[in-house]
Parts: sequence; structure tokens; C-alpha cells
Amino acid sequence: MKYLISLLYIIVIMCSGSLWAHTDSTQQVLDNNEKLYPELTISLITCGPGDELYASFGHTGLRIINHDLNTDEVYNYGMFNYSDPNFYTKFTLGKLDYYVAKYAFKDFIAEYIDDDRFVKEQILELAPSQKNAIYKYVEHNILPANRTYKYDFVFDNCATRVRDIFSESLGMNFIFNDVIGNQSISYRTIINTYLSQRHWERFGINLLLGNQIDSNMTNDGSMFLPDFLHGAISFAKFEGTSVVAKENLLATGKPLEENPVNGPLLITFSLMIAVIVVKFTKPLKGLQAVFFRLILLISGILGVIILFMWLGTNHQSCANNFNILWAFPANIIIAFISYKSKVWSKLYALIGMSLIIVTVLVHIIGLQNLPFLEILPLLVALMLIYIDMYQLVPASQKKVVA
Repeated sequence: MKYLISLLYIIVIMCSGSLWAHTDSTQQVLDNNEKLYPELTISLITCGPGDELYASFGHTGLRIINHDLNTDEVYNYGMFNYSDPNFYTKFTLGKLDYYVAKYAFKDFIAEYIDDDRFVKEQILELAPSQKNAIYKYVEHNILPANRTYKYDFVFDNCATRVRDIFSESLGMNFIFNDVIGNQSISYRTIINTYLSQRHWERFGINLLLGNQIDSNMTNDGSMFLPDFLHGAISFAKFEGTSVVAKENLLATGKPLEENPVNGPLLITFSLMIAVIVVKFTKPLKGLQAVFFRLILLISGILGVIILFMWLGTNHQSCANNFNILWAFPANIIIAFISYKSKVWSKLYALIGMSLIIVTVLVHIIGLQNLPFLEILPLLVALMLIYIDMYQLVPASQKKVVA
């Protein structure tokens, strides 16, 4: 359960939702003769990945120094309430409210220095009226009635929230740098890149996320990751003028540790070898039922989790998950009942073998990029189990089924 919660944390660590009605115009706010602050310094803050699971993708914040009020604060869209009595239930179901908060920048950066993660600052060069437009926007966001929102891992999160500040407050004349260009990069590909040294997390997230994240990223879509937002701001322009005046490295970070051992592949390969050995080694035939039922149970449990994340939660990225073809939920039942000499077991075995073949085709044609390297040994093991199940039906009963 702890590992499942950890995987879910990766999925919800990037926030989403609709924070306030986009029909509200910042220009209207400025036209209401509200106080303008001539001395504002606004910076995009980009924080690097860390060793902890939740820090895999980095973080983004907006820093505003108000020299008139003598304040230096960060607007952080990645906040949520751990003390909520229904925290774990809401967390799992994708119904946990995230919110934006502002607090002292020195407290914000101290956390990243302690974690040995880099912090970059891009100071924006904008006119006072434009800075005030951004300031009014984020101040409107932090009002109690506006601050909370629902999240989505990929399509609307704490990085995209900061991205939208610029287009919403400054309008269509704010143009981000094209960080994608002519490349065709899917959301899953870039997620796998970030998790390349976190094999269990990469494996788990590829089991839980459906084929929506196999679509190619647009330039706007790529900014769900803080590094891509940083790149898009670097050469962004407002009314034809570059908006970044200066970039500072506020804190250096250590390189992430490399992990050459692919744990999931090692485990699934070992399970496949065990199935092959007990199936084709006569002295070990007595262990065959144990190992076969273990594989069926594992695949069934994974299938139930995948189905639950798809249909039972608000996590949009978990929908349309074709891993459910091989991780068949019904296997959790088959693992505990006798299928020897049962007429129905031949039909079930045929269905199981067919689903394995379809799974391979789904991956080959690109309908969903499955964690194929890690699940291939499981597919082989399941195919052998289904073949054995088919062969256990006596010939006379096979004729009846036919």
C-alpha cells in the first residue's frame, strides 16, 4: 500500500484544475483605479529535481519583490493540506484540493538548499503596468474564494498554473519560446526520461497511466514540466521584446544518483524463469500450481488497481489504460479456484492468450507505449500458464466446448 501511495503521489504532485474564472480581466482590475506599485521585481523560479520521489520533476514558483511594501514573497501553486482528515481518500481518488499560497521567499529557497537542489531565477523585464497586471492576477488567485483547485498530473498542474499567469494577465501579445520545435515528443517519453534512474517509479507510472499521455506534446503542453517552462520563458517576448532581463543561479544542486539496476525487469524475469523451470522440470512439478497461481494473483491485483484508477478516480491520465489487457482483473479470482478439468477453463485460457497477443499488438502499433521491457517476461509467463490451463481440460470435455 505504501508503494501504491508513492506512485499516486507522483501522479498528483503536478497540480491542476481551474483556479478562477478566466473571464475576469486584469486590465479591468487596473482600470478600477486600484493602487499601482511602481517598484516590483518579478521572477520565474525553477527548482531542480531531487532524490525524493515527490521531487522527481522539479518545481516552479513566481517570486515578487514589492519594494514599496518591502516584501519578498513566492507564489507557490503546489500546496495541499496534509491535516485534512480525509487526506488519503481524497489523495487516492484525485479529489484532493491543491491551493496557491504566498510566503517569504527565504523560507521557500531554504527548503531547496537543504535538499541540495538547484534554484534558478529569471528576472523579468516588463513595464510597471505589466508587472502590476501580473501582481493583481496572483493576488486575486490567493483570495480564499479562488485559491483552491483540483489537479491533474500532466494537463493542468503547478507548472502550467504559473505558465497561464503570463497569457492571462498580459494577453495574446505574450509569446513563449518554442521549446519543442519540429520534434515529436510524447508526454510519456519525457516522463520516462525524468524517471530513467528511478526504475520502480517509471515502471509503476507506466502501468497506471493510460494512452492519453502517448499523445505528442504541444509547446504549451510541454510546460507541465518546470524545466520546459524555464526554457519557454528564456526567449519569450512581449510585444516583440524579450522579457528575461537576467538569470541567476540562486542555489546549486548535486547530480542525481545513477541506478544501473532495473529492479522491475529483474523481478519479472525471475518470475518468468521460475514458471519455465517448474513447468518443464519434472521433480519440480509439485511447485507448478504455487507459481502459476502467484503469477495469476499478481496480474489480477495489478488489473484491479488499473481498473480502479481508470474508472474510480478523477485522475484523467489514468483513463484508457491498455495494460488491463494482460493484467486481467479476473485473474485475481482464478488464482484461488480450481480450474483443472473444468470446461470453462479452456475458454478462459483462449481469452487470456488472445489478450496477450492483443497487448503486444497495442504496443507495436503505438496505441499505447507499454513498459514492454519489464512486462515481456510476465507476458511469456502468463502465456505458458494459459497454455497449461488449456491443456488441463480432458480431450472429451474439449470436444464438448468445441
